[in-house]
Amino acid sequence: MVTASLWLQCAEAQFVHVTAEVETAFWESSGPSVHTKTWTMECDVGTSSWRITGDPFGNLSWSSSSNSVVGGDRVLESKDGNPGRPVGKADSLSVPGNISWLAFCSGTFLGQKGKGLPLPSDLWKEYLPQSWQTSERLTRFSDELGLPERLVLYHNSQPVLQYRVTLTTNLGDYTFPREFYLAQYIPVATNAWELHMTAKGRILAIAESGQMSRGSEHTDSSAK
Repeated sequence: MVTASLWLQCAEAQFVHVTAEVETAFWESSGPSVHTKTWTMECDVGTSSWRITGDPFGNLSWSSSSNSVVGGDRVLESKDGNPGRPVGKADSLSVPGNISWLAFCSGTFLGQKGKGLPLPSDLWKEYLPQSWQTSERLTRFSDELGLPERLVLYHNSQPVLQYRVTLTTNLGDYTFPREFYLAQYIPVATNAWELHMTAKGRILAIAESGQMSRGSEHTDSSAK
């Protein structure tokens, strides 16, 4: 059920609806295999609200001014829109959802200049402490959304996450990543790290929207 207050907030706000393809590749630590999968994700993005559709954990909505549920979605109760959760708890989004959040919905959180950005895979929780991030290098697009253009998160001097936008597209006053890549690393021994996963994303469609879409469910498909 959509509450009247949130419906009015969403109707008055302006959103951008993004349909994106996210391809993930997990590198086996003990063998030669690389496991790939392709996901179709949808994001409704505003300056203080977002909605992610297509995540295996279920749709997730967030608004800085309300914790009401949109169309039966799960709701993220967070002041800054960060879907990550601490060690010992599963994140609110799965891998493709976390990647989509970083690419299209993380501007509000990044504007807070705080640590704790969720890594795409939460396997790090088995190897690193909660406060693993010691430094970062971040470049954001200079508009009101403030999405990341380049990002590196470090544990001491070791990169743990690298993210880079290679192509952009503009809609109105906002810049979006038309194509992006990322890599995540995990420790395997004392002072030794290895590649855990990589991902590539690209926008399939983008359009302005007067309100958060209540779109259909999407499922993942194995990469060819």
